[in-house]
Amino acid sequence: MAKKHNFAALGFSLFFLSLGGPLQADYVTLPFLKQPEKNISSTPSAVQIQEEFVAKSQEEVSKHKGKVQPVKPKCLNDSGGYFVASFLYWKTDENLNLVYKISPLEGGTDKLTAKRVDFDYEPGFKIGMGYRINEQAWDLFVNWTWLRSYPHLSEHSTASTAIISGLQSPLGGLDFTNASSAKANGKFAFDSVDIELGKDFFIGKRVSLRPFAGIKTAWVNQNVHTKYINPVSPNVALSPIFKEKLHSNSWGIGPRVGMNSRWMLGKSQFAFLANASGSLLWEEYEFLAASFFSDQSGMPRGGATQSEGNSIKPVAEVFLGFDWGMCLPKKTRLRIAAGYEMQYFWDQLEFAFGQVVDQKQSLDLHGLTASVRFDF
Repeated sequence: MAKKHNFAALGFSLFFLSLGGPLQADYVTLPFLKQPEKNISSTPSAVQIQEEFVAKSQEEVSKHKGKVQPVKPKCLNDSGGYFVASFLYWKTDENLNLVYKISPLEGGTDKLTAKRVDFDYEPGFKIGMGYRINEQAWDLFVNWTWLRSYPHLSEHSTASTAIISGLQSPLGGLDFTNASSAKANGKFAFDSVDIELGKDFFIGKRVSLRPFAGIKTAWVNQNVHTKYINPVSPNVALSPIFKEKLHSNSWGIGPRVGMNSRWMLGKSQFAFLANASGSLLWEEYEFLAASFFSDQSGMPRGGATQSEGNSIKPVAEVFLGFDWGMCLPKKTRLRIAAGYEMQYFWDQLEFAFGQVVDQKQSLDLHGLTASVRFDF
């Protein structure tokens, strides 16, 4: 009869313990929560032992309440370095209207259609180095992004359409009213460096987050040269070629915050990645535009305008993709990731040119990012 009472007390106590929801919500491993090795049913103080066990368990759970478990792969030491190399295949989008095409409409009005420069997908790279600081999964990471792109444009006039400059010549009355064709080409250079301090932890059995904060700095330089063939001006006879040059430099620096998330797919080594960050850059910029031509006498003519200043610009970054990882010998690990990435710079290009004042064009970089990470 005593055994039945002891088993009943034990069952009631275990049921009471199972109602302690924080054990599941906190996602922490509590190795001390084990049943006493002592044979409870064979001792007269079984109820007391069980009550002490329940009290200790609740005390430890309360101590760990609100805490999360850091991400610590078993095959790695608590501290150590890691290296990340990424291949980029990105496209640059910038609403830079260099050429306008004029088409006549009924009623004697004209339709003005902007023709912006085009960019192709181009290869680039990222190189990053990081260090895992301690057993709490804090880490420091520095990353450099490099991308070069080459804007281009080609337009031709017809019997019913005309081509004019989208920048409007700084020479005022010498703006031409038509050209047989327009061609543009140039170079776009983008570099950025991100420095971030983050902490990687689990919020569930298969979901981990890495919030981070740091600094972002970026350089954006571009040159575009445009040629208008056989331009026509009502004010002066022009040479067969009219040239325009656009040059822009900018540099910005500011705080950056974000969140990386990793969602493990079942018990496999594959995971879905969703990362996002935002920056606020204090930016200095300089813009120069010039035109060059010769009149019929062969006299070189030209003009230029320049603007510069500083402002605060927001930046948004998003990455969606998948990764796979495996442990290697000698406390090392390999991870491979691929996905879609976008970086958007609001009002990145600013300029004041002729009759066009304070134009602001945003910059969009997006495309494939494939990365390899090696922890040691």
